[in-house]
Amino acid sequence: MGPLTGYKVLDLTRTEAVPFATMIMADLGAEVIKLEPSAGDPSRNQGIKKNGYSAAYTSVNRGKKSVFMDLANEEQRALFYEMVKTADAVVHNAEPGEMEALGCGYEDLLKINPKIVYTVVTPYGEEGPLAGIAGNDTTVLAYSGLMSMVGDLGGEPQRVGVNISDTISAFYACIGTLAALYSGESRKVSVSELDAVFAANEAAAIRYDMAGAIPKPQGNKHPSTVPFGNYTCKDGRELIVNITTDDQFRNFVTAMDAPEVAEGKFSTASERVNLRDETEKVISGLFAKFDSEDLKKRFDAVNAPYGVINEVDMISESEHIAARNMLVDVTYPDGTVIKTAGTPLKMTDMEDRTSFTASPAGYDTLAVAAEYIGEEKARALYPELL
Repeated sequence: MGPLTGYKVLDLTRTEAVPFATMIMADLGAEVIKLEPSAGDPSRNQGIKKNGYSAAYTSVNRGKKSVFMDLANEEQRALFYEMVKTADAVVHNAEPGEMEALGCGYEDLLKINPKIVYTVVTPYGEEGPLAGIAGNDTTVLAYSGLMSMVGDLGGEPQRVGVNISDTISAFYACIGTLAALYSGESRKVSVSELDAVFAANEAAAIRYDMAGAIPKPQGNKHPSTVPFGNYTCKDGRELIVNITTDDQFRNFVTAMDAPEVAEGKFSTASERVNLRDETEKVISGLFAKFDSEDLKKRFDAVNAPYGVINEVDMISESEHIAARNMLVDVTYPDGTVIKTAGTPLKMTDMEDRTSFTASPAGYDTLAVAAEYIGEEKARALYPELL
């Protein structure tokens, strides 16, 4: 049993941003009921599919029930109100003012359930000059300043290879919801994707405030650390390293039979940055003397951090991912199985699951509705499902 067993979350999220937040809650044991329009969540029709089931949808919606819900329909909205009475949290990413216009804003639901936690995620927040304008992962990434720091050294800004704005904001939405639930009191949690990414920009804002520094694309290099990035070995393969402390650097060059490099002008992190080009030339020369497998053993022996630049097939099929149960099966009612990334949350007294279920659009509508209004009324409310 997960720590959220017994909690009930009404999930009105759509596309890929906030559904990830509620999926984490489902992974932790919460009953998550996804409420979606008759056409289904838009992500059900996006990207590649297997037997009609979308990879985009499946990746962030495992473990949830699916109920058709049109809040503009008075009778279905009444069902929603009944569900709110016993729910612990409502999570959505509707446009600002949309839920209020339907009579489903925080103040509306507070009258129905005085302990409800109400979480909303928007691209730019509910207040401020950008509030209310359309946005998505890429536009938020651009506004946040993060895109200006990503790309080849000296090159043009680039987006990150995954929907990082959506993912970071989903983490904050999940954390905020769980904190509110922990308080035991009703709270509205409001998360702006822009705020979330700006907060995750590490020390960029601090460096700007303190020194007027404006970060630019660095490729795989780092403005304040050398050596940092990928280096080519004798066999043509690349390893990536991030050596941050002087002790690490001493072990690092000693592993390559060059302890003298850690002395003199390269002895401190600040000097290595000041002499970046010279340092890089020396380090590149050392890598060129060894095959990658030899270096990996040498680095392991002195606990020097390095990485192999895997492609998705390589990491997906790796022994380590298998050992960590990080590739799991998601099964639909017709038997279709889709493999997706598992949960990184490993916890005592919680099963480290390798199999989950997912529901087609509206699959649980009649059963869930019957729990709240009885089977006869549920069938009358959804005659098209009979």
